[in-house]
Formats: sequence, structure tokens, C-alpha cells
Amino acid sequence: MRWSPLTLLPLVLAACERDSVSPARSEPLPRPVFAAYHENGEGVFVSSGDYFLDCLGETVREVHTEIAFRYHLTVTPGGGTILVDPFIPGTGTGTLQGLTSGTIWTLDRVVSPEVIRATAGQSHTFTANIWWVSETGPTLNVHSLFHMSTNANGEITSAKVDLGSCRVH
Repeated sequence: MRWSPLTLLPLVLAACERDSVSPARSEPLPRPVFAAYHENGEGVFVSSGDYFLDCLGETVREVHTEIAFRYHLTVTPGGGTILVDPFIPGTGTGTLQGLTSGTIWTLDRVVSPEVIRATAGQSHTFTANIWWVSETGPTLNVHSLFHMSTNANGEITSAKVDLGSCRVH
């Protein structure tokens, strides 16, 4: 097979378009992310206010509640977010007072979710069981619903707590 100069000219011009030393682009090439981002920390959940509890048939005043928590946040290379946010056992303090009965309830323990998977741009709901002990003996279990929303970057944009249900034991 015979090559004519007109056939080889485009190949020669393409090869000479850039020199072999300098890159064709001035900005760096994007590099793939192979490792996940990790962040650890601690905080304190603080709550107070008046709530009607149907299992008691009255409104209670949460005088002041503090529950310490630890979190571990992982953002995967694909953009997924995993948040582990357990309350620290034995660290919660708080008091409820029945506004009609006058009954005082003291925070006993909190059983919180272990893992929350937060996908960017979505809302998430998770639960926690909060146990209160009264001065007269009965135990109150309040099942709370936590709502969290994230933006497209996976950052938490809003969070709120609703009382789901309660039972007296």
C-alpha cells in the first residue's frame, strides 16, 4: 500500500498541533475521589416548652432538657451521606411538670437511632424513645419523630421534633 503526501498531511498536522512538553489545557485535570470524607464531633440537644400528651390527658411543661450526643458523619465519594448520631447514654437531664396534676417527671434515658442515611436534596424522618420517671412511680415513654431536610450538597437545612406517641407504664 502506498501513502500519498495528502493522506499523511492531516496526521502530521494533528501530531504537531501541541508540543510533547506542555499540556493542552492550562487548568488541572479533575481527579477522581477515592476516599470518603469523615467528621466527628459532639453536641448537646436542648429542648423546652409546653406539650399536650394524650396518654396523660394534660399539657406538660418541659422545663429544660439537655441530652449530649456524639456524631460521626461520612460523605462517600459518590455523594451519599451517612450520619451516626447516638445520644450518649446516661448524660441526659430534664424535667417535665404536669400543668394540671402537678406531677414531676424526671428524664431517665433516651434510646436514639443508630444510623441515618441522608441523601442530598431529601427529607428524612427518624425516631427516638425518651423515658421519664415520675415522683409517684409510673414511667412515661415518649416516642418522638425527628424530621431533617438536606439540600443538594447534603447539608442539613432544617430539623424539627414532633411528639409521635406516648405511653404510661
